[in-house]
Amino acid sequence: MPGPWTDAHCHLADSRLAPQIGDVIERSRRAGVVSWIQGGVGPDDWQRQRKIAEEFGTEVHLAFGLHPWWVARASEKEVDEALILLEEELPHASALGELGLDTVPKRIAAEGALQRQRRAFEAQLDLVTRMPRPLVLHVVRAHDLVLSELERRAPFASGGIVHAFAGTAAQARRYTELGFHLSLGGALLTRPERARELAAIPVERI
Repeated sequence: MPGPWTDAHCHLADSRLAPQIGDVIERSRRAGVVSWIQGGVGPDDWQRQRKIAEEFGTEVHLAFGLHPWWVARASEKEVDEALILLEEELPHASALGELGLDTVPKRIAAEGALQRQRRAFEAQLDLVTRMPRPLVLHVVRAHDLVLSELERRAPFASGGIVHAFAGTAAQARRYTELGFHLSLGGALLTRPERARELAAIPVERI
């Protein structure tokens, strides 16, 4: 279909795209995309997002958050400083994220990485109660941990999206009952039985 489309999750501020960002957006527009929702990574990324939005317009929707990969590599001091900065910067963003947990072994190999992820995730959920925004959730091999925390803190008036979801149908149902949308990850292509189970997700939540 020709669109118009919204790219619901992208990283235009990835520094590797900087030399060709104009061409990237132009190709995207030719494909029928008219707006772009970012996935935030960390403080440097937030500033690059702002510059892109200044250059290409308000259709570039900013999302500021501490990505679990960024948190896993950071020190405790860097996480603390970034959380303070996030509270200052979030009023300029349309969404909070990416936030979440990623327990793939290489993501939690550094000492204290999972504990830092959990602390940053919970701090960002505290923040969204004071500054309601849609959440952009990054969750890998940690859906039950994340869902337990979300259910404890519900409701989330602004909802949000779980991007690249590849969990179970039961987990999907818990997210949708909390008001979240799901994008279905490419990993499902290797799990046809799970993909068939997820066909039960209401289409308006995909």
